[in-house]
Amino acid sequence: MGCPDWPRCFGTWVPPTNASELPANYQEIYSQKRKAKNDRLAETLRRMGFEATANLITNDPAMFEEAPFNPLRTWIEYGNRLIGVLIGFFIFITAVLSFRYFRRDPAITWLSVLALVLVGFEGWLGSIVVSTNLLPGTITVHMLLAIAIVCLLIYVVARSYDGLVPVKLKGGKTSVNALLALGLLLSVGQV
Repeated sequence: MGCPDWPRCFGTWVPPTNASELPANYQEIYSQKRKAKNDRLAETLRRMGFEATANLITNDPAMFEEAPFNPLRTWIEYGNRLIGVLIGFFIFITAVLSFRYFRRDPAITWLSVLALVLVGFEGWLGSIVVSTNLLPGTITVHMLLAIAIVCLLIYVVARSYDGLVPVKLKGGKTSVNALLALGLLLSVGQV
């Protein structure tokens, strides 16, 4: 992982650019923090009945391996987090502005608020991906949820324009729906 902790990166809001900026035992420090967080997650999973996943999280030594500092990886991951925060702000603004549609079509508001809740959950899930050191399955759920949020927001936008913009489709709605389904299938297939 480029950043061993979440939401900060190496304990700071702006990550280091050189290993000399880190404590000599940074790998041990973040491995211990990861273990403590994963132990709490595993306990929650056990209470929910996911014993096998909880055991994997607590007993797999790969969960606690800290990669050596790599500034390129760190800044790529940090950039991903910044984009995620920006998206969260835009979805928050969308949810707030959606209230002007509440009388005409309350579903627009409710779906926008749902998108806001889902993007918050997506951020939390991202922290789990980091703490479990890319546990198989969590990455897939993380990516599928991101695609679902995009689809939900596209639907909200389309619904908000319903009847306001005349649309003339050369192949009709069927061809557009087929292209949308193909695009969604290809996106999910890549995950």
